[in-house]
Amino acid sequence: MSDEPDTNANFKEMSWTEFREAGFLWWINRDLHLFGVALYLEVDETGKVARVYPGSCGFRGFAEESEERGFRRLRTWLSKNMPDLVSRLDKE
Repeated sequence: MSDEPDTNANFKEMSWTEFREAGFLWWINRDLHLFGVALYLEVDETGKVARVYPGSCGFRGFAEESEERGFRRLRTWLSKNMPDLVSRLDKE
């Protein structure tokens, strides 16, 4: 596996904002909470993600409402992008 970015035309690079809105940040933080760690996003006044960094946290999971919202966001993203994901995997 190469350290070079994947230039597959069917799967573009994702911004931190897209990553967050798709539900991936929630999903990753669910796992990181097990170790008392989370990815933190600093958002500027326009709503753009300015900085992302890992840090310690006291959380161990999310409230039920956040869980439901996270699963819905991730399911929506997957349903829209599944054809591109399958195509990308078929080429490997």
